[in-house]
Amino acid sequence: MTPIIGIDLGTSNSLCAVFEDGQPKLIPNAHGSVITPSVISISADDRVLVGSAAKETRVTQPERCAWVFKRLMGTDRKVEIGGHVFTATEMSSLVLQSLKQDAEAYLGLEVHDAIITVPAYFNDHQRNATKQAGELAGLNVRRIINEPTAAALTYGFHDRQAEKKLIVIDLGGGTFDVTAMEVFEGTLEIISTAGESMLGGEDFTDRILAKVLTAQNLQVEIAEVKHPLLVSRLKQECEAAKCSLARETEAKIRIPNLQGKMEADAATHTMTRDEFLELADPLVKRLARPIAKAVRDSRIAPQDFDSVILVGGATRMEAVRGFIREFFGVEPLCTHNPDEVVALGAAVQAALIQDDRAVEDMVMTDVCPFTLGTEIIKEFGRRQVNGYYLPIIHRNTTIPVSREEVVGTVEPNQREMTVNVYQGEGRKVEDNLFLGTM
Repeated sequence: MTPIIGIDLGTSNSLCAVFEDGQPKLIPNAHGSVITPSVISISADDRVLVGSAAKETRVTQPERCAWVFKRLMGTDRKVEIGGHVFTATEMSSLVLQSLKQDAEAYLGLEVHDAIITVPAYFNDHQRNATKQAGELAGLNVRRIINEPTAAALTYGFHDRQAEKKLIVIDLGGGTFDVTAMEVFEGTLEIISTAGESMLGGEDFTDRILAKVLTAQNLQVEIAEVKHPLLVSRLKQECEAAKCSLARETEAKIRIPNLQGKMEADAATHTMTRDEFLELADPLVKRLARPIAKAVRDSRIAPQDFDSVILVGGATRMEAVRGFIREFFGVEPLCTHNPDEVVALGAAVQAALIQDDRAVEDMVMTDVCPFTLGTEIIKEFGRRQVNGYYLPIIHRNTTIPVSREEVVGTVEPNQREMTVNVYQGEGRKVEDNLFLGTM
């Protein structure tokens, strides 16, 4: 049977996995690592570099490099690097193509099909852009699944007989998702989901970067233009400090010169964990609303969740863990590597599609993360006002699903009508995402 690979297409890093010998397994890349940085660059001789090789040029030639482009998925924005112009979909396809090649080298055969994960709060445009990226990479995208759902599949696969109420907190490099679910007798039932597509570990790094630059009497916006090599190398130092502060009580950040070179006697900026917690506080507070929303919609009290599962490398930060610990009153669960759990779950989903005997007793249901509806005209006396939104399938409805809503025509004897379909929670269609017309 031709394998279906599972791919975690992340903001900062991407991973690939396959289900074989009854287990989900991570696939190493050409460098022997299971983690491939979601970075691309154009070399001086016009070659496209992906992953670790591209990440190295991020410091020395940032103008030839692109990263964090997952945040641009579903938009028309273009990025110019090394004299070439790319959309986020095209850049993502290059990462996917690299993962496909790694999988083929590992398996010793051609790979055509894939499961790709996305943040639960990705809208329809972003999901379609992800699917298009897969197709550009030569992959038949069998299914797009939500990252927290994939993570839960990993936990459910290893503990499928348990009856538990779970909530998955997924803070990646650029996005944040919360998903509540119940597991019973091998069935994984998603109950509610919420999130924010512009909040992730990169934002915490940027807070450190701004603090250090300010201490050097430099403003971020000006430094990025006048001293790009300084900023790119310093950001690398800030990223390392952020990771270090998850384990240590303080970290030293070396300051490169204005040309971006790290001199032997380079100045250092010492940041304590308490100082970082203070810097991170505004971002941590932004976690509260999606978490509260997912909990409220699940109709499960915070203290009644049996486990709080952490997903994404950014959940290693004590600022994040401390907040989650306080919110739920329990120690968060992290028995699986938070960087790897989504890709492994995508491989489990692939096994479900292929009816693998190892998962024959597993069932999964998911929900619609956004409300779907249509545009209607409302009457106020004799006055008709268009642009109103009629919700038809409400968010967190279990899918697949069908709904009916009866509406009248505008004119007598009207024989046809245009149905505009939208996604979102706003009262007016202008506040929602237009999907198409029927």
